[in-house]
Amino acid sequence: HPMATRLPFVVIAMGKWGARELNYASDIDLMFVHDHVPGEDGPSRTAALALASRLVSDLSSPTFDGPALTVDADLRPEGSMGPMSRSLDGYTGYYDQWAEAWELQALLKARPAAGDEDLGNRFMKLVERIVWDRGLDVEALRSIRRIKEQTEQGARPQDLKRSRGGIRDIERSEDTRLNSSH
Repeated sequence: HPMATRLPFVVIAMGKWGARELNYASDIDLMFVHDHVPGEDGPSRTAALALASRLVSDLSSPTFDGPALTVDADLRPEGSMGPMSRSLDGYTGYYDQWAEAWELQALLKARPAAGDEDLGNRFMKLVERIVWDRGLDVEALRSIRRIKEQTEQGARPQDLKRSRGGIRDIERSEDTRLNSSH
């Protein structure tokens, strides 16, 4: 896109990538944040969507040995139904008014990974305000637990990632063990 070089744009690492916990079977979870180029609001969004789509396509393109990375952009607001990139103001409005508990939980491991450093820092200030200042109330925590139970019930027994006692539970128990030993 002609504006791509002038567009403030940042890739936000989420999930295991955001927490620097990737393993050989991990996908990379990511979100994209853009800011407006002064005087060009509409084209900024168009350029950001083009850049985000191109990055996902390039990162997941097949190579001789298969795709370089498995990219998952579904931790963004509204999951796969949401836009690939939002402005910082767009994220602020969404998280303040519409965010579900799982979306706030997903922000716990968010970090800027590439792109505009200032925009990444401003996004992290938003995350701090949303997650730590506002926090998750008891009902939000119950909602997260219900989602986990539904995921486990819907998983096939051979699903090593989502089924009860699968990789996610092993990682959680390992995290708990390591944190309690410090």
